[in-house]
Amino acid sequence: MTALSSPVFAQDGTPVHDDSPCALRAVIEGYYDDIARGDFATAYALWGGEGQASGKSYDAFRAGYAETAKVQVFTAPPSEIEGAVGSLYATVPVRLEAETTGGEHQSFAGVYTLRRVNDVEGASPAQLRWHIESAQIKSLR
Repeated sequence: MTALSSPVFAQDGTPVHDDSPCALRAVIEGYYDDIARGDFATAYALWGGEGQASGKSYDAFRAGYAETAKVQVFTAPPSEIEGAVGSLYATVPVRLEAETTGGEHQSFAGVYTLRRVNDVEGASPAQLRWHIESAQIKSLR
């Protein structure tokens, strides 16, 4: 899996964005790498609004993985990037394979919607990076 890289800035301080399919997939792959390592704070921060877009408090987010022993994500090529009112959006299809602490195998599939602010003046580096806006994930069983 690919690690999520830090934002890159040009010499003049303007952000340089990587909107490539690989970079979009890396957001989700990095998210699940963080979860697999137990770095829930970093995973939570990949959600928009410093985790608020997940719809859960940090404690509830972390508790949601209490029974997860292993998790692996497989990403497919993302959708084309689309713009709307100063933001860019793309969806990344995923398939998840997980194992619970009790040894049960679980499979899931769905899509993550990623968002970043389009280069608008006054946007913070955090707003300009890709983050998870929403997820539609369903059990395959």
